[in-house]
Parts: sequence; C-alpha cells; structure tokens
Amino acid sequence: MTRYATAKLASYAGISAVGLLTALVSARPELVALTAPFLLALGAGLALATPPRLSVDVTLDENRALEGDEVGARVTLRSSTPVDRLDIYVRLPEGVTLAEGRNPVALRLAAGQKRELELTLRAERWGGHVIGPTYVRARDPFGLLTWETTAET
Repeated sequence: MTRYATAKLASYAGISAVGLLTALVSARPELVALTAPFLLALGAGLALATPPRLSVDVTLDENRALEGDEVGARVTLRSSTPVDRLDIYVRLPEGVTLAEGRNPVALRLAAGQKRELELTLRAERWGGHVIGPTYVRARDPFGLLTWETTAET
C-alpha cells in the first residue's frame, strides 16, 4: 500500500506553524492557545494512524459472456486491523455496465472482519473486455493520511 498525506494534514501543520511563529514574533502567548487544538489533532491523528493490513480478492462467476448476458462479480475484503473508512472502486471498461450493486462503495471494517460485495455486470457490447483493476483507498480516523492500492481481477 502507498501512503499519502491529505490536504487536511498540510493545512493543520500550516495553521499550527503560522500560529506558533506569530505568537513568538508578537510575544503574545494567547495565540499559542488558538493553535493548540490543531497541534493536538495533529499529534493524536499521527499517533493513531496505523497502516491497514488488507487483502482484496476480485472474482468473476464466469470468464466469458455473450452480449446482453449478466455476470456476477465478488469483491472480498479482509482486514486484520480496523479501517475507519474504506473506498472501493471497480473499474469497468466501455461496453460493460453495472446491472446490480453499488460501485464505488464506502464502508468500515473492524479488525478481523471479512466483507463481500456482490456486483452484477452486464455485457452491453460485443468484444473482449477486462474488468479492473479494483482501486482501494483507506483513511485513518482523523483523515490525515490515506493508503491506496489496486487489486487485479
């Protein structure tokens, strides 16, 4: 998984830095009290941010379908750590549409939890189509860091 800092992390750090520098330059300690909530959120958020340990499997019920046929797809998610917010998106090529289910999906996973998302795909056009990749993005509870990965079908 690849880790990214969010805009929220940068803005909290910037507000804290400007507030502390302004308090130092102007010799006004009450400005430190204004930046304290941002510093506390940064400290707590970074301390509680643990990388998620996820496994993502995408399976299709059938490898081939004719034009107009529907094929079931299953996205299986397993997490050994709690994930506050998990976004899943299965990329569908032109000519394949979603008949049933939701795509993208946002959900939470508890530690040790397994979830299966059922999708029904319809082949609208003739031709060879490749489903995927499946994009997965996890966020920490404070929204300061995100982790992204992809899973192939």
